[in-house]
Amino acid sequence: MASAIRTDAIDGAPAFVRAVERPRADLTDAGRDPSSVDIQVEVPLLDLSDCGAVRGALEELAEFESLGATWALAHVDGSSDEVAANYLAAFAEIVIAPRRAPGGPHDAVVAHG
Repeated sequence: MASAIRTDAIDGAPAFVRAVERPRADLTDAGRDPSSVDIQVEVPLLDLSDCGAVRGALEELAEFESLGATWALAHVDGSSDEVAANYLAAFAEIVIAPRRAPGGPHDAVVAHG
């Protein structure tokens, strides 16, 4: 995605922190609330039957949420509308719903596509 919008890819949490701090400081300097701006991260296409892959994605989402991410963009298999819809339904059940469950992690980072 970064290449499509002609921005540099952000590689890892330290680079993400630096990338988020700069515009937040600019917003503060301009008298705007930095928390009023959404920050999106990408979730790669996951094998939702692979518990390790799902666990890793959940951990990464939690880390980026703690660093300021407010939205997650879920990549899907676009080979057909049905395949994409089925994947998003499973993603919602496996990734999103547990994050929103009472007592679960904060639900600020959600997928939408």
